[in-house]
Amino acid sequence: MVIGIIFCMVIIILRHRVAFMFTSSFDVLHEVDKLCYLLALTILLNSVQPVRSGHMGWNDNWRDEPIAIITSLCDWEEEAIKASHRVEKWSILGPVNQLKDQD
Repeated sequence: MVIGIIFCMVIIILRHRVAFMFTSSFDVLHEVDKLCYLLALTILLNSVQPVRSGHMGWNDNWRDEPIAIITSLCDWEEEAIKASHRVEKWSILGPVNQLKDQD
């Protein structure tokens, strides 16, 4: 959050110079100057969100843990055998021939 406050202040203080990195057009500079307040607010709010949710520095881990658990509990040899049988079934008979065999 401290980093967000620092960047917010830097954007506000240097709002007249931020656009010089990208353009020299007066019209663009003027519009970017007006939008710098929105950019500063967005940076500040974005730095508050991880603190409020309790995931500061760990934003993506809560999504990765269930996937890791499910993946580690799966018997991959058995799944490979099942997949192999499905491929053999459909590659030998095919969907059209399988319907003919049932008649």
